Amino acid sequence: MFTKRDGNLEKQEPLWHEETVADVDNARERMSSFGPNRLEASGRPSNLKIFLSQFNDFMIWVLLVAALVSGFILKELTDAIAITAILILNALLGFRQEVVVIDG
Repeated sequence: MFTKRDGNLEKQEPLWHEETVADVDNARERMSSFGPNRLEASGRPSNLKIFLSQFNDFMIWVLLVAALVSGFILKELTDAIAITAILILNALLGFRQEVVVIDG
């Protein structure tokens, strides 16, 4: 393959290389040593685990602390209930989306 640069033709290496016998032998050797390149199927997590995983986020923890401080220290029950309700609604929506993705 040749390219024209500044009026001169220059030889250019192709972006791919043809397979050689050594490559095929190497691939066969790796296949026999390591097996096929496949992911192992894992079991579906339980619904409880999926739901609780929705609370595994830094911002969620900040809001949980805010709800606890608001409710127990500041005695602002309305704010604490509102924050808690939003967190539960967020977890339910995230849970539903994740279950739909997992179950297909």
